[in-house]
This record gives sequence, C-alpha cells and structure tokens, in this order.
Amino acid sequence: MLGWISALATAVIMLTAPVARAADDGQPALAAIAKAMNADRINAIQFTVSGEGYFVGQPAYPGGSYPRYILKSMTSTINYETGAVREDVVRANGENPPRGGGELPLTGDQRVMFSAARGASWNTVGQSDTPAPQLAAERLIQVWLSPHGAIKGALAMHGQVTSRVIDGQKMSVITFGQPGKFKIEAFADGTNMIERVIGWTENAVLGETRFEARYLDYRDFGGVKFPSVIQMIQSGHPILDANVDDVRANVPAEISVPESVKMAQERVVDANAADGVWYLTGGSHHSVLIEMKTYAILVECPLYDGRAAAVLAEARKLLPKKPVRYLIVTHDHFDHAGGVRYAAAQGITVIAHDDVRDFFARNFARPSPYYPDAFAKAGRPAKLDGVAEKRVFSDGTRTVEIHHVRGNPHSNSLIMVYLPKEKILVEADAFTPGGPNAPYPQAVHPATQNLYDNIERLGLKIDNILPIHGRMVPFDELKRAVGKAG
Repeated sequence: MLGWISALATAVIMLTAPVARAADDGQPALAAIAKAMNADRINAIQFTVSGEGYFVGQPAYPGGSYPRYILKSMTSTINYETGAVREDVVRANGENPPRGGGELPLTGDQRVMFSAARGASWNTVGQSDTPAPQLAAERLIQVWLSPHGAIKGALAMHGQVTSRVIDGQKMSVITFGQPGKFKIEAFADGTNMIERVIGWTENAVLGETRFEARYLDYRDFGGVKFPSVIQMIQSGHPILDANVDDVRANVPAEISVPESVKMAQERVVDANAADGVWYLTGGSHHSVLIEMKTYAILVECPLYDGRAAAVLAEARKLLPKKPVRYLIVTHDHFDHAGGVRYAAAQGITVIAHDDVRDFFARNFARPSPYYPDAFAKAGRPAKLDGVAEKRVFSDGTRTVEIHHVRGNPHSNSLIMVYLPKEKILVEADAFTPGGPNAPYPQAVHPATQNLYDNIERLGLKIDNILPIHGRMVPFDELKRAVGKAG
C-alpha cells in the first residue's frame, strides 16, 4: 500500500503543474484533447447520477454477477489537485428476492459515503467513519478513470498518445501510469471527447483488476462538457449504469482524512472460546484459531493483506510452535476472502467450497503485470483444497467439521465450521447478533432462517456461536432470531 501512496503523492504534486506544459513536451494531440475537454480549467468536479449500482464482490455464487440495487442518487466529488474522491450514495433494494451480499435485503433507503484521500479510504454512515484500507487503490483510481481525470493524469504523468482505428473509428489512445503500480488507457473520439477509460490496479481477491468506464452522449452542463450516461465494469461485471443529472465544476472539494481514520491501526484481540480455540476480534471481521496436535487451522483471514498479516502474526504469537497449515474461507465475498492471496503467499493451504476453490484457482492463475501483490511476488503455486458437503479434520486431539450451508441466499457456496466436542459453531454473514438485549427485526432474515434450518438438518448440537461479525453468543440467540426461543 505504501507504493500506491507514493505514486499518488507524486501524481498529485505533478497535477499542480501548468497544463500548457504538455505542448512543450511534444504532445500536441494530448494538449488538443485537454483543450476540447476544458481540462485546463477544471481543478475539481462534482456530478450527480441516478440509475443502477451493484454490490461489488458480493455475488450469490462465485464468479457470478454482483447484486443490483436502485441508485436513487450518487453525488461524486473529485478533487484533481489533491487526488481525492468522495461518493455520497442513496440506494434501495433492486432485486426480488434479494440474493448475495451487500447487507441485503436493505431496509428502506440507505445512505452511505465512500471516500479516499492521501492513500486512505473510509466509509461514513451517519456520523461514524470506518476505515476501509482494502479499498483505497480501487477508490483512488476513480480519479484517473473520470473523463477529466484521465486527461489531467496523462498531462501530469507525461502520457503517450497514439492513433488507433477501433470499430472503424479513428481514436486517440492515451496511456499513462506508474510502473509496477497502476496503468490507465483512455480513448478519445474524433471530437476529442473521452469515450472510454480502462484502468488496472490491485484487488485483494482478484489480484490485478481491470476497470472500464464508458462515457456516452456528451452534453453541456452549465458550460462543462460531460457525458450524460456513465457505465462502469469491473473484471467483466457491471458496477454502475447511470444517467447524469447534474454537473458542477470547481466546487469546494476539500476531502480530509478523519482523525479516527488517520490513527487507525490493525488490532487483533484474542479471547479463549474453549481450550485451544481463540476468537480473534478487534476489527469489523473476526477470525478463529484452532489448535491441532502439530499444526493450527485458521477460519477466515479477511479484508486485505494488512489484516491478514496482523491475524497471522497473532496466530504465531499464540502458537509459536504450531504453524497455520490450513485457512478455511467461509465464502468468496471480497471482504471475507481478502486475505486469501496473502495466506497463499505464505504457503498456507486454502480450503473453501468446491465452487469457491475453482474461483480462487482462476484468479491465482491470472497474471499481474502492472500491480504484483504478495502472492504474485512470492512466485509459488497456490495450495487449494475444496469441500462439497462435508469434510472432517481429526488428529486424535480435536475434530473439526466443515459443512456446506445448503441453499443460503447470501451465498450458495457458504460453509460453516463445527467443533463437536466443544459444541461451537463458526459462521459468517448468515447470522450477525446485535448488542446484548438488542431486539431482533420482526421479519426473520432469510439467510438466518436458512442457517438454522441447516443446523437442524445436520443435527448439530451447539452451545455457542462464534460469528465472523458481531460477538460470541449462546445458541439461544440464534433461536431467538428465528422465533424459536422459549
């Protein structure tokens, strides 16, 4: 991540240089595009769109399309001088019945802000700012993916311009980036309007990731030439299809990193759930460490390399003589699978549902020429193993069972981990308990009901649940959530 921050800082410094420098560098084509787009007069831009959005990395099945939501409004603010971006989103359910992750089903309209600046990334709900370091690179590249950002970035980073005929149309192709960090290709049509921008950067699950932004039907918005339709695709999946409702140039666009985000550090807190079983919390996503006779099993290594490194360091601290041999990943959603590539780089065998294993295998096989991550740099093949319906680990000291959570609407490839002797269940996303004595919604969440039905089907005897979100709770809490308590 430090490499990205350095690249961004360099780009931001260069963005303050006069745009006219491009012509002096022998790039008249780029200067002409900048003039046509009025890029030299725009230091910040704000545009509001509505249409359809998608919960990125939260499909109902591995490799599937992302769940759709109704984008009631999204106001994007980009500061080209500081390289910062903020999206103020209001969204509502877009699928019936909802399947996949992303907090589905939404209860009414949901408002959330997504921001990135100075190498940091965070989410804001109400007055609460939550660090999201795993999304920094993907959010910051939105600066360069924007129509004017593509031009300003090319000017600042001495981009190259070539001519190419695409679908019978002569296009100017603008290329720039930072070697080993990210790459951008922008395509300008015969009127020097940016029609398409493609960018490559890091993703904790996919490895190197391709973004494509398509800009259609340019119009004049109060003196600003801007597309009236924006479509975005990530690794082949739609993530935005929206109409532009309003555009304003050079608006106040101070996007400052909150102090709480600046000071945030990865923190792992361990608690004994049973003899040789540790509940590793301290963040939004938890893990569970299980001691075996000669090795250890880790359930979940979430979010991104930074969290994965902290969790594995805590595991080594707790069990210095027993290496983590297996990582069990409950499902493929990006937040839960974000540490998979880091763990594989350490030689740890990754275990997931068969469909998720195959999804991981395809991602591990993809090259990373522009942004090699820890796995790409390790240069070793990934160790992957799968689970269909059930798998058991037993070494005479402990038994660990992995079960498929059949038919769960959150993910059809969801698995859970059961310790029969300790009567402990580890599960993710199907059931997230609230605070002590917090009331449960009157309508039972379909993923929670499905989890309970699977437990009944399998005849599991459970005393306590270790959810990947929330807190350790007795099994009665799940029964209460589905209306079976008492």
